[in-house]
This record gives sequence, structure tokens and C-alpha cells, in this order.
Amino acid sequence: MKKSESFSKKSDPNYWANQFTIRLRNMMDEGGIGNTELGAYVGVGKSAVTAWKKGTSQPNIDRLEKIAEFFHVSLDYLIGRTDDPTFVLYANYDERDKKK
Repeated sequence: MKKSESFSKKSDPNYWANQFTIRLRNMMDEGGIGNTELGAYVGVGKSAVTAWKKGTSQPNIDRLEKIAEFFHVSLDYLIGRTDDPTFVLYANYDERDKKK
């Protein structure tokens, strides 16, 4: 794939939605997580999780954060911006801001 093709795909909003759907299904399958279990943690019904897995609906940012927290992955990984699932918590965020 050419660099310009990669950029054009990633500028398409459907690309990110599709990446989320794929990653969500994979993580749930690998972890043996049911729709009811994830839905209870995130605060939605199992039908909402089903819609996310089918790609017919997308969670809002608050729900995305809860999903990332549940699976211990970064938001960037969850939506396909990176292939590194590492969850990084910046405990010293305030200190870094003060240095700028």
C-alpha cells in the first residue's frame, strides 16, 4: 500500500469505526468476555455492545474510555491509531505541565 493510500484511508471516518469494531470483537473473543459482562462494566445494555461489535453503532468518548480501561489498552489502540496496546497513565502529568 502506498503512503498516500494509507493516509486517505485513515482520513475516512469509517476507517476508525471499522478498526474499533475489529479490535473490540478480537479482544472480547480472546478474553472470553460476553456482551453482558462488558456492558455492565461500561454502563450499557448487552444490545449496545452487540451493535458496537456489528459496527452499526459507536460508543461515545466516555464509553470508549471505559472499554479501554476494561481491557487495559490505550484509546489509540482501541480505535486503531497504533498497534501497541500499552496503556500509559501519566501520574506526573501536572508536574510535566508546570515545566513547559
